[in-house]
Amino acid sequence: MLTARQLNPKIRIVSRSFNPKSAHKLKLAGADHVIMPEQIGGFYMATLVTKPGTVEFFTFLTNEYDSDVTFEELSYEQMPASCRGQTIRQLQIQEKTGANIIGFRNQKGKYNVNPNPETVLTPGSSLIVIGSHLQIDNLMEHLKRMGQ
Repeated sequence: MLTARQLNPKIRIVSRSFNPKSAHKLKLAGADHVIMPEQIGGFYMATLVTKPGTVEFFTFLTNEYDSDVTFEELSYEQMPASCRGQTIRQLQIQEKTGANIIGFRNQKGKYNVNPNPETVLTPGSSLIVIGSHLQIDNLMEHLKRMGQ
């Protein structure tokens, strides 16, 4: 992990741990994310008991074989210059493409679910979008057109 970080300081490092103490150490060593399979499995099972419809819905969304749903993250830096500094409303993503903005990540990494249409895309921020493959393709075309 340390060698990878030295070779590429921007690399995203995902590590796996079974012990919460080890997870903390892996973060200190440079992991961006530490996945704990047993913790995730336990959470999944508990949620399946208490909210089965919710779990089934998210399973449907994330299973590429049964679903035409995909997620996309659009960073400020990926956006055409003409889109930067605009509000979500001004981008007209849902109206023009059918894709939905379900999250906004600000420059400090804090997430906002179902962001307000007056939220402004600023440096270091990004939008989390959900839609069918066609809607996401339409979104990319829409952004290209806005950049021209």
